[in-house]
Amino acid sequence: MRTWLTTVSLCLLLSSSAFAQADAKAAREHYKRGTTLYDLGRYEDAIGEFQQAYEIKDEPVLLYNIAQAYRLSNKFKEALQFYRTYLRRSPRAPNREEVEQKIADMEGLIQQQAKVATSPSVDTMTPKPPIDGKPPEPPAETKPPETTMTPPKPPEPPPAPPKPPEPPVPGAGMMKGGIALAAVGALTAIGGVVVGVMAMGKSSDQEKAMVFSPSTQSSGKTYQTVGLVLDIGGAVLATSGVVVAILGAKKKAAATPPPYVIAPVLNPNAVGAALSVDF
Repeated sequence: MRTWLTTVSLCLLLSSSAFAQADAKAAREHYKRGTTLYDLGRYEDAIGEFQQAYEIKDEPVLLYNIAQAYRLSNKFKEALQFYRTYLRRSPRAPNREEVEQKIADMEGLIQQQAKVATSPSVDTMTPKPPIDGKPPEPPAETKPPETTMTPPKPPEPPPAPPKPPEPPVPGAGMMKGGIALAAVGALTAIGGVVVGVMAMGKSSDQEKAMVFSPSTQSSGKTYQTVGLVLDIGGAVLATSGVVVAILGAKKKAAATPPPYVIAPVLNPNAVGAALSVDF
């Protein structure tokens, strides 16, 4: 019964890992297409790709990319919304000061747009139709209404679009954690060896004295027990760390596409293979 449950658990783990790898691959494909469209200045299309990548894998850095694309599309309200959402999802973002400055810029531009939309317009005078066949009198000369409103300053041209940061590589954290765990296990095992040597020293002192000492014997047994526990615990930690590091390396390799693909070529004139390199 226990073997059956273990097998079912392993199958569930493998299935969830396969789905997670498929989702990570799909999100990375949308991210790559969005980055290409972003570099070409097709910001509206880039926004759609970044949003699809975020729906699959909710990485906060994708929110920053969406805000950047909206800002360069002169859609300042949408850019402001996504900048704020990015800081809410990443309160300790390394570029927090830069994003806060962009939020202030977006608020100023939105206010300028509101002033332009609500500014009064000067009515144009239209000639009146003739009455009783007589031509209309010319309108009295009127002066335009005075206003103290100054025209808004045009927004500064946006700087060159920065390269959107890449999302973290799957499996890298597991590899680092596994290596750290293995190192702790190795140090624990070394400590167990040191305590075991101390236990042997207590036993040697007992033999040299030729006199039975209960305290020396008890101390030697204590050292021996502690050394054995440290050795076993260190071995378990080191083995677990190696397993976690191997799983992380496999996950990283599965999420990273190969740099080249070899495909067969079959046609009436030739038979061979084609090499496609990703760079």
